[in-house]
Amino acid sequence: MESLFIETEKTKKEFSEKLKKVNKPIIYTEGNNVVYIKKAKEFFAPSLDLDIESLGCKTDIKKFFTRYSEANFERYKILFVFDCDAKDDFNACNSKKTNFLIPFIFKNNTENTEKEIQAGIENLFSSELFTDEQKNFSITETKKDGNIISRERTLRKPEFQKFICEERNEESDFKNFDALFKEMEKLFK
Repeated sequence: MESLFIETEKTKKEFSEKLKKVNKPIIYTEGNNVVYIKKAKEFFAPSLDLDIESLGCKTDIKKFFTRYSEANFERYKILFVFDCDAKDDFNACNSKKTNFLIPFIFKNNTENTEKEIQAGIENLFSSELFTDEQKNFSITETKKDGNIISRERTLRKPEFQKFICEERNEESDFKNFDALFKEMEKLFK
């Protein structure tokens, strides 16, 4: 019970600190999404003056949205960006949407057929970008009598992010971010 109180107090303090720092429009998103969204902003909306910050996971985004909503925040517009697999959290926020607090969810990219990448922001990228299996995935195989009986691939997120944002650095890779930037331009200009 004491740890729950400590956690609640910690969350209140984090919220209070974030609230004080808001001095222009902002996008809050999940963890490593910040890097992708900042890169896409360079391509699609370099002149927009706004901050892009991580709040942690989808549950944290929902918590902060709720806190801003309860505080009747109306100083700057804030866009809370969810990955395509966060429908429940997005819907909970969307029911409390205001002119200043706007939830946004990326649509699932049906062109990405990589079964391991049907959730998360990486889903927005084309399947062709994941073809280098050795570079992009950690592979775990289970063998029995010399035969592979199971095989699992896990995306190496930091390596993929570096590949997309630094090595390739191509606007066309970010085409599925278009809906986010259309929403941003509508809200923040």
